[in-house]
Amino acid sequence: MQQRLFPKVCVGVIIHNNENKIFLAQSYKWQDSWCVPGGHLECGETLEQCAKREIKEETNLEIEQLELVCI
Repeated sequence: MQQRLFPKVCVGVIIHNNENKIFLAQSYKWQDSWCVPGGHLECGETLEQCAKREIKEETNLEIEQLELVCI
């Protein structure tokens, strides 16, 4: 097995509606567990760009208002 020499950065995006209901999806990546959508940061991409891209790829939603919750 090849050893990585650097960490992989990922984002998870919490999407909520006006009723504060949170969007969850089943993910094949996590054995069909329910989770927030997200994915890996690509080289040269900002966290905001990554979040928007991953949400579009996984849900076909376009998000505008982003707030960093934690690292």
